[in-house]
Amino acid sequence: MLNGWGLNVDPLCLLCNTAQESRYHLFFECRYSESVWRRIAYRCDLQVLTSWDDIVAQLQDLRTNRDSLRLPLLATQAVIYWLWTERNSRLHRQTFKPPEAIISLIDKQIRNRLQSIRHAIPRASSAMSQLWFLRS
Repeated sequence: MLNGWGLNVDPLCLLCNTAQESRYHLFFECRYSESVWRRIAYRCDLQVLTSWDDIVAQLQDLRTNRDSLRLPLLATQAVIYWLWTERNSRLHRQTFKPPEAIISLIDKQIRNRLQSIRHAIPRASSAMSQLWFLRS
């Protein structure tokens, strides 16, 4: 991605080192990111797709109730955030986490978010928690 901005860096994906980095590869065609996404999508009862456009379309087409819709959106946002954070950590600090560590960070973030809305939106928190913990 940085090459597109005129910076002279290795064009290989920092997560898998096997393909040229792009938004489409990084989210979610890369073996590393796909393994993270597969686990999180399962927990949200989403079909595991690895095309950025297909995932966005799937999220736009969700026709569940509002409370159940929040969890897949929250989880997808967390996956994107943590994959990008891992990519930047590898680039700038040369630190590497396995996919299981990223999955654990996402799980913790989702649990914290569910806990934080428990009193403000109890119905939504309960619905999302049931789905999240049911498939853990």
